[in-house]
Amino acid sequence: MPTINNGAIERVYLDADYATATDIVGVYQFMLVDGGGIDYADMWDDVLAIMDSIAIILKAIVTAGTIWRGIRVEDLNGNNSSGPLPFDSPVAGEGADGGIPSGVAALLNMPTGVKKVQLRKYVGVLDKTLAMSGVNLSAGAVSALTDLADVLMAPIPQNGRTYRYGYLSPKTNTFLVPTSANIPLVPSYQRRRKVGVGS
Repeated sequence: MPTINNGAIERVYLDADYATATDIVGVYQFMLVDGGGIDYADMWDDVLAIMDSIAIILKAIVTAGTIWRGIRVEDLNGNNSSGPLPFDSPVAGEGADGGIPSGVAALLNMPTGVKKVQLRKYVGVLDKTLAMSGVNLSAGAVSALTDLADVLMAPIPQNGRTYRYGYLSPKTNTFLVPTSANIPLVPSYQRRRKVGVGS
């Protein structure tokens, strides 16, 4: 298998399930910006650790029935797929009050500075008590999404290497990174996406 060099972009699927029956998949893109010349196994280990830390942030606002199991990684063209990479331990949500409807999610918007190119991260299944305050997101939910934004907007060091979260835009043919973040207080509805779509 070839090596991974600086500038390589990988698509990462963060895999969870809800009540063991409903698949929840978050899609991310990461570019290796420093420390290239590594093999795929090293990169997979790096990204697995990054995504485990993200799941640990998000567990604070989702129902206990939501469990992140691990990730899958592939080149943007679908080559060199890792297959399932499990976390050392599954990451379960901390909420005990039960989930609100599974299509309703907390939303993190991250503009890129390019008009109409905005990265979005939806988080669910939200726990009624931990994530909600009336019809709005709770302070705890806003805090968790702010922590997620802090991770995704900055260079991410891992094992002497550095990654950036972003999106390879067909519009600009460049890898765009978020330049700011905002969190709508009113929960959003997460529509279903086609396979491989998203950032």
